Amino acid sequence: MKAEDSLFDKLSLVLFKDAPEASQELSLHEEDIRRRWMATFSKWHDAPHTPTKEMVKFLTTGCGGITEPVSEPQAYRDIAYVQRLLGNVQQASKAWCRYMVVEMARQAYVKAEAKGDAKSMALAANTIGKYTRLDKEESEPVDWGRMTPPSFEPSDDVTLVEGVQPVENIEEYRRKMRSLFKGKIEDVQPISVRHE
Repeated sequence: MKAEDSLFDKLSLVLFKDAPEASQELSLHEEDIRRRWMATFSKWHDAPHTPTKEMVKFLTTGCGGITEPVSEPQAYRDIAYVQRLLGNVQQASKAWCRYMVVEMARQAYVKAEAKGDAKSMALAANTIGKYTRLDKEESEPVDWGRMTPPSFEPSDDVTLVEGVQPVENIEEYRRKMRSLFKGKIEDVQPISVRHE
């Protein structure tokens, strides 16, 4: 196991513990890394549209005074670990944005309904349908029983393989190869290897 992986495992277990409790299990350096990861996640959670480049700047300037500034390569490593630990923030932000659009459309529908505005109700319903993918046909499940695997027929005819030329007088060629390597090849006994 790499040192980075063991550090990742260690920090993932204490990431959201209270600072006094986490500091009992971590060195000062590890505690600083934990604070960087928590600050990075919190910033991305509050503003999911924040680009990675801005997050790198956030880390290299000390997370707004919360931690010590880090180098740019370290900032990219921290971002990769945060994404690995907490899931891909971009995917989460896309789901969150979809939820927000649907929620706003639902609220618009309720207001339009209260006013009796049929056109606005239809627009809101259309938006909800679009962002919940109700306007798409559900795909048919694949009928695996109807799929037949390819049929292969064994053959010793090398001309069936594209780009391979047959060897003329194969037995003569084999004899030449045997005489060329005679005495240079020795049989060995197999060795049993146990994998642990």
